[in-house]
Amino acid sequence: MLDDSRSILYRLHMDDSPAATLRRWLDATGTTQTKLARRLGVTVAHVGHWLHGRQRPGLDLAAALERVTGRAVRAVDWAEKIDVGEE
Repeated sequence: MLDDSRSILYRLHMDDSPAATLRRWLDATGTTQTKLARRLGVTVAHVGHWLHGRQRPGLDLAAALERVTGRAVRAVDWAEKIDVGEE
């Protein structure tokens, strides 16, 4: 059986959407969007845009999100996936 912290991380990553992972982290930790916004130095609107998929955080904010969430929400997951095709 997984210990509690590993179990929480596993449940947080059931969906590959970083927005969904962030929402589950907020719910699991009882953190409000307002509290997260304050910790990151952004507006609540920014957090809402991330949660609804209207915007992605920039690299610096994605890294800060990773730190604040204890790596539950990984910066790399916010990167846009690009199909480079075969050469």
